[in-house]
Amino acid sequence: MQESGETFQEFAAAVEQLAHRVLFGLPVTFIQTEAAHSFIDGIRDREVKKHLLMGGYRILNATLILALKLEAAKAAAGSPARLRELTGAFARASQPPDRRREGRPLCWQCGTAGHLRRNCRREPRENRDSGNE
Repeated sequence: MQESGETFQEFAAAVEQLAHRVLFGLPVTFIQTEAAHSFIDGIRDREVKKHLLMGGYRILNATLILALKLEAAKAAAGSPARLRELTGAFARASQPPDRRREGRPLCWQCGTAGHLRRNCRREPRENRDSGNE
């Protein structure tokens, strides 16, 4: 069984070492498959364990890699509330910024409120910049 605080890598190394001792003389692929099975059985995290079981028994190294990916995905997602917060932030970021100030349209050319760019009396920035050279 995976010890509290023991990483997947440490646990997999211990399982592999034990499997090679116990199953000495058997084909390496068989030892790796049995080690993967024992690794999955000994994992503490029920969610990762469930996903690994659904993936089928592989060799130990492939199972360890998948377990690490699942652990990283869980850490990145965080709590469900944090995931909802991040999802909302991404949705807001993908929307264009509000182009109104105090209920009046905001000019994209000069940045003042009250008119649109097509009605702006200031000359475009490109013309102002190129005229100074």
